[in-house]
Amino acid sequence: MNETADLVTPVPAAITFDRDPKDEPYLNLALAASASFIVTRDRDLLDLELDESEEGSRLRSAISGFRVLDPASFLREMRIRTG
Repeated sequence: MNETADLVTPVPAAITFDRDPKDEPYLNLALAASASFIVTRDRDLLDLELDESEEGSRLRSAISGFRVLDPASFLREMRIRTG
């Protein structure tokens, strides 16, 4: 597995998240870094995975393949990807 890290500074405030403004920095960082995943147990963020979420649709259109997953779902996804 290839492990990398990228420093993204400053993080532009590209989107707002009215449902929970405290989560905005994480979403903006994911967007700025073109992240594939946010792994969380935060219900507000997990709801972005739902098709009917306006904010989730915006993120998915901005970052191809972007997902918000709980830790167990993320581990399952990684097992599938790494075979």
